[in-house]
Amino acid sequence: MSGKNTVRQLTSIVAIDLRGAIGCDNTLPWRLKNDMAFFREKTIGNTVIMGRKTYNSIGSKPLPRRNNIVLSHNSVLFEAVPTCQLVLSVDEALYRAEQNADEEIFVIGGAQTYEQFDSLVDRYLVTIVDHEVPDTDAFLSSSVLESFREWRRVEVASFQASADQDEFAFSIFEVSAPDGEARRRAREQIIERYAAKVVARKAQPKNPKAALTISQDAFAF
Repeated sequence: MSGKNTVRQLTSIVAIDLRGAIGCDNTLPWRLKNDMAFFREKTIGNTVIMGRKTYNSIGSKPLPRRNNIVLSHNSVLFEAVPTCQLVLSVDEALYRAEQNADEEIFVIGGAQTYEQFDSLVDRYLVTIVDHEVPDTDAFLSSSVLESFREWRRVEVASFQASADQDEFAFSIFEVSAPDGEARRRAREQIIERYAAKVVARKAQPKNPKAALTISQDAFAF
């Protein structure tokens, strides 16, 4: 990868309540139809990156009309399909995402995955729910919440609570990193390093033991 700004935009998209909560029992702790519509509008036709718990929370099936990348250190019982692949590291996730022809890449959760990508994303699309939801058990880290306070923030939409649509009032903000150029360069470097590893692995003999045996036999007189 070479040139300037060749990597795709990387966005974390998340909804939080007034305390920074994002979930309860591995599910969303609110019913916000307009926010779900916003999520679909932004992510359909693009690549989404998620942790294993988030993947499990959506039924262990890929989100339709999106390329899904699941970040996990455990590949047991994971069935890869054309629109869903397992990766073992952030570096591999970025590399695989760039192989897709999609325009954008979105990180969609959970809390640990948001934190892992916090130093690399260009922006957040943050839904702030105007409520403190009780009994929540998953929260964004303090470092991610600090980014929301320090970065440039623009409101893009707001909705009032309604009986048939949204359980609580909420607003959606675009929160952009002030050092976006440096973050893109960092992603480029990560992807280039990982690509070099892929090339090196492909160049290795497929069966090193067999290659060693052939080499030894060649010198047996």
